[in-house]
Amino acid sequence: MSAAGALRRLSVLALTSLALGCYESATPLNRPQQAAIDARLIGAWRCVGPDTSDDAITITTAGSLNGTYAITWEESGKKPDHYEGYLAGLQGSMVLNVREAPATATSQWSLARIDLLQPDIALIKVVSENLLKGQSVASVRTTLEQQKANPALYEKYSLVCIRAKT
Repeated sequence: MSAAGALRRLSVLALTSLALGCYESATPLNRPQQAAIDARLIGAWRCVGPDTSDDAITITTAGSLNGTYAITWEESGKKPDHYEGYLAGLQGSMVLNVREAPATATSQWSLARIDLLQPDIALIKVVSENLLKGQSVASVRTTLEQQKANPALYEKYSLVCIRAKT
């Protein structure tokens, strides 16, 4: 699977058959009111993966008063995809609960870790099911906090994003 294919899992949550191995759950790690909006994430980001044949992706995030983010994923020449997300409130990590918007009865939550390397540079890692399969939500939270530096916790490819000029 290409870097864009693995990372698109963050955005194409409804297409689970194309994203084997990504962590999914009918239950998010927490409710949005438990985590405030992080203003550092708001805005447009140009993102690339390691595959040089993939075009850059634009991810735009906007915050709301209820603690959720509206996320738009735009690829060149394609209709934008829309998602909702909110921070999981984990100690020592910025992890986002993400699902398609508007949500359906079968929508699943996925998780993405966001590392702000600098104020305008972010690294997005999609959480894998490798270490989480069969765990309760409470156990998933504990594993995410304890194993955050373990590469096995994440999908193979990451996305590097630079804040877009507006």
